[in-house]
Amino acid sequence: MSTESVRNSKISMATEFFHRLGTKNLLFLGISGSVSYDPEPEDDIDIFIITYAGKLWSTIIRAMIVRRIYRLDPICLSLCLDSVSAIEMFDESHDFIVARDSLHVLPLFGDSYYNRLVKGSPLIMKFFPEEFYPDDKPAFIDKKRGLQESALYLLSSVYLEIKGLLNNHRYENANERERCFRTVLGLHRFYLDSLKYQKLRELRPECGEDNA
Repeated sequence: MSTESVRNSKISMATEFFHRLGTKNLLFLGISGSVSYDPEPEDDIDIFIITYAGKLWSTIIRAMIVRRIYRLDPICLSLCLDSVSAIEMFDESHDFIVARDSLHVLPLFGDSYYNRLVKGSPLIMKFFPEEFYPDDKPAFIDKKRGLQESALYLLSSVYLEIKGLLNNHRYENANERERCFRTVLGLHRFYLDSLKYQKLRELRPECGEDNA
């Protein structure tokens, strides 16, 4: 199977996942990672989600249920942010890899919002000034979080932390340590920081977070 066929197949599955998930509380959903470049058949489909503030964890749980019910196993919720942390990431990051990959993301929903968020950010202005477009920055739209969202975060974070540890143990036993990752959790964010990306930052320290 050609790279283009693999890519189209994975985009088709991501599109099915999006249609099953729906747009409730979503500001953006896109495909990141290897599928946005040149994927291999065994690669996961990395999904990038941005929600309204205060609605991240109810959306993550809904996404995990959709993935399980419809057996969309290659789908990986690799980067999930609410609008607060999304604005912070693109305004405060000094990471070349984040800047580069953000320009390769394939939007499935919220294209206009995403372009304003990314291409109007200091991060893009720093590394890719030719892509910088000083449009109006999107303001985050808060939705009442309440105790329910906080409780969902606490319950889900324990599950995701344990799941990450078990997956890493399985990869190491299978001599696939390059697939290991660090699970980053917070009320406004959830993402998987892979060993591959950590090594890329070590190889290019001049472009990493220390280059403020």
